[in-house]
Order: sequence, then structure tokens, then C-alpha cells
Amino acid sequence: MPEADALPRHQRLRHWAAARHGLAPQALDLRLAAGDASFRRYFRLTLPDGDTRILMDAPPVQEDSTPFVAIARR
Repeated sequence: MPEADALPRHQRLRHWAAARHGLAPQALDLRLAAGDASFRRYFRLTLPDGDTRILMDAPPVQEDSTPFVAIARR
């Protein structure tokens, strides 16, 4: 099993967000914002400069994120 797969999903999300923003994982504040009736979870990401983002985490086996990605690319 690759090392990244051994990390809990929350840690993998933190590492992914840090890499996307060119930051160290510990520089981010990542907190659960909300959940819904599916397997999706939403997190509020706060960057060091105070900017925020909402991240959605959905296990690929249980959720098809393709529509969300398609919208984001538009």
C-alpha cells in the first residue's frame, strides 16, 4: 500500500490542499464545515492570508464526483 493511502482521508485532503497552494500542510486550517445525507463531507479551508475555500471530500467508491469536476472546469 502506498504511504499516502495509509493516511486518513482528512490528512490526505490537508496534504492535497497544501500542495495546490504551495504551502506546508501545517500552515492550513482545515475544519469540517458540514456533511449531508451522502458520503460527501465539506471542509472550510483557511489559508495563512485569511482567504477561505470550501472543499468537498467524497470517497470515489461511493460517490461519483465527475459532475462536480465538470462544473468546476467550466
